[in-house]
Amino acid sequence: MVNGSVNGVRAVPRAGVIVDASRTLSTDPRWRYVNVRLLFNFVKSSLREGLRWVRQEPNRDSLWSAIKFGTVNPFLTGLWRQGAFGTGSPEETFTVIVDATNNPPDQIEQGRLTVEVYFYPSRPAETIVIIVGQQPSGGTAREA
Repeated sequence: MVNGSVNGVRAVPRAGVIVDASRTLSTDPRWRYVNVRLLFNFVKSSLREGLRWVRQEPNRDSLWSAIKFGTVNPFLTGLWRQGAFGTGSPEETFTVIVDATNNPPDQIEQGRLTVEVYFYPSRPAETIVIIVGQQPSGGTAREA
């Protein structure tokens, strides 16, 4: 994991130096948060393990459909239900591609199967901004 170390101490404007184990040392904003890194690692290792059954199957459209709709989509939908992905429907938060576009004949001949999974991870509420203000009075005073 490149720059995946946890940055437990950081300076926060107007708060000073704080202990915060929610960030990594990555300079890439996509990998800024520990929970995002852990989610990607979990999805990758789970799919690697969950797709072991594919190894001796014929690499064709019926297998691609079984992978997408029988294994990967149900797994990702379960994560979506648990709130692992950003807001929106499953169709808006993750995409699975396993078809002829990423499995051309030359790759199939080499015994390769490509499954692409893209998702929008949920981000932590790292910084909480509280605004307190005074509203003008809603009441009126009248003399009778």
